[in-house]
Amino acid sequence: MESESKKSSRFAILGLLTLCPMSGYEIRQLVQWSIGQFWRESFGQIYPALSALAAAGLITRQPEAKAAKKGTATNRQRHIYAVTEKGRRALAEWVESPFHLQVPRNELLLKLFFGGTVPVVQSKAQIERFREMQLKGLEVFAATERRLHAEHESDPQLPYWLMTLEYGKHSHRAMVAWCDASLATLNALAPASRRKTNPVSV
Repeated sequence: MESESKKSSRFAILGLLTLCPMSGYEIRQLVQWSIGQFWRESFGQIYPALSALAAAGLITRQPEAKAAKKGTATNRQRHIYAVTEKGRRALAEWVESPFHLQVPRNELLLKLFFGGTVPVVQSKAQIERFREMQLKGLEVFAATERRLHAEHESDPQLPYWLMTLEYGKHSHRAMVAWCDASLATLNALAPASRRKTNPVSV
């Protein structure tokens, strides 16, 4: 039986193709700055998904000749994928169906769960690294928002794209607040940890 994650991956790619016909490489580039903040698709996942969508009649696949590099004897060819009407109907049905939440895998939380086995400073370093990642993520969201307004201000889908962007911004801000609270907890633990590991001689 097909997993919900694999099924959703196909519809993620199908949805992107409703924007315009694209090659697999162009889809990968679009994933990175659009849905990539909340839905990951590796390059190795994209082409199998495209093949499955084409086999189901949800997209078309047309070859496009690409000029050979100077000095080579062969022409490389890429394929352009476009959504069909059947694909649009399938996407609409999927969007309207109930969503499935997936259990996240968070290595930071796994390491913190066992943080009592190492000095407190190690857990603090992990959280500080995570906090910096959240701040950089907020910078990416701000740049993406500016790009969306500049390039798609009149697009009727813009409010929906901005809603997903706001979700990411709120999540990152919440994570920064969690980091600050966790660092305060670890700072309070640190003196006790030092007393435990370095008892005073009498």
